[in-house]
Amino acid sequence: MDTKQSKDQSLELDLIGKMGVKPRRNYGIAIVGAGTIVHYGHLPAYKTWGLNVIGLTDVDSSRAKALAQEFSIPKVYPDLSAL
Repeated sequence: MDTKQSKDQSLELDLIGKMGVKPRRNYGIAIVGAGTIVHYGHLPAYKTWGLNVIGLTDVDSSRAKALAQEFSIPKVYPDLSAL
């Protein structure tokens, strides 16, 4: 993966790479844990990139359900083994 430094000093990532193949975006992503990093980091990034989150689980089922509703995640699993 190549990186370039732009004028504003933010890092740009070359996600296509030297082979010219765009990464797949149709994977189904399942998330373990519905905490702050997932809420404010992972899920907004996945949404921005158009990635498909299909479900999540958390030890606190009410937190998992609230996050699923907020981000339109179709399935909340009761535990890791069900996921």
